[in-house]
Amino acid sequence: MKRSSLFFLTGLLLILFGGTTLLVAENHKGNAAALAADGIAAKATVKQKNFLKPRGGAPTYTLTLINHGAEDLEVRLDVLKEQYDGVKEEDEIDIVYLPKNPQIFDLGTVDHEKALLHRAQAEEVWSPICILIGLILAGLGWKAILKEPFKP
Repeated sequence: MKRSSLFFLTGLLLILFGGTTLLVAENHKGNAAALAADGIAAKATVKQKNFLKPRGGAPTYTLTLINHGAEDLEVRLDVLKEQYDGVKEEDEIDIVYLPKNPQIFDLGTVDHEKALLHRAQAEEVWSPICILIGLILAGLGWKAILKEPFKP
């Protein structure tokens, strides 16, 4: 593979990586900022665990919780497999929720939300840098590819 092709492909991968990371960071930042600033720590009881595996689709792991801090409000949250496997029904777990809207919550503590917010802010800084470097490399690679003679 020629160097121009490597530059082009590396640039495209950096653009894809930086763009995806930026989207994920923006998604996490919204709730994490609110929970880190105004969230209230509480205990919740795992009422039910649900596992759904649609045909040909990705499995969904859902926990139904009773939020004891918000007048025993029943809430649901899709979680990762590791989180799903780490709890049993009737377990008490830590959550953080917004008092104005208890439907907005996350597993963990306020410190955990602050760490998520910090990571999202860091990703917002270096993701555009990856995109910029990717654009430069892809542009240089594409320019070199166009100058190369065509050989069938």
